[in-house]
Amino acid sequence: LPQELLRDDLLDLFAGTKALLREDPHQERVKARLAIRSVEAQQVIHRIRMHGYSKEEKAGIGALLLQLQALVARVGHLVSYRKNLPQAAEPMLRPRLERLDSEFHQMLDTFSECFRRGDCRREFPTLHKAVNAMDETVQEIRQSEILHVHKVTEPLRILDLVGRYHAIADNLEECSRLIRQLGIERYWGDYAL
Repeated sequence: LPQELLRDDLLDLFAGTKALLREDPHQERVKARLAIRSVEAQQVIHRIRMHGYSKEEKAGIGALLLQLQALVARVGHLVSYRKNLPQAAEPMLRPRLERLDSEFHQMLDTFSECFRRGDCRREFPTLHKAVNAMDETVQEIRQSEILHVHKVTEPLRILDLVGRYHAIADNLEECSRLIRQLGIERYWGDYAL
C-alpha cells in the first residue's frame, strides 16, 4: 500500500539522518539512500487514496518531507564542521554540542516510534534546554576572552557551528510540530485503499 511505502520511507529518513549524525563511515552512501527515499516519499504521498487522507493531511506530509530534506542537508554539513572547534573553546563547548547531538537522536527516535506505531498523539521532546545551554556556553566563552588572542576566524568558526546547530534544532522542532498535526492513525497500518 502507498501509505506503507511512505511509512518505510519516513522511517528510513529518520534512521539515515541519525547515521549521518553519528558519522557513519559510509556518508555518501547514506546521503544517496536518503535522496532516493525522499524522492520516493514525495511521489508516494500523491498515490494515497483513502477516506481521511485530506488535502490538509497531504500538505502536512509534504511540509514534513521538505523539513526532512533540509535537515539531511544541514546534518551533512554539520558533521564536517563540528570537528574543527578551536582548541581553547573545545573543553567548554564540546559537552554542550554532544548533549545536543544526543537530544537530536532522541527526537529522531521519537519520530520513528510515532510512525511505527501509527500514533502521533503524544508529547515530543523539545530541544530548548539543550540549545539554551549551548548559547550560555558561547556567552561564557565570549566573556572569558579565551579566544581574544586568536585570529578572528576562530570566533567566527564557533558562531558558524552554533548557527548550524540552531538550524537543525529549528528543523527538528518544526518536524515535531508537523507530525503532531498529522492524523496518521486514521490511515496508517493495514487499512485497505
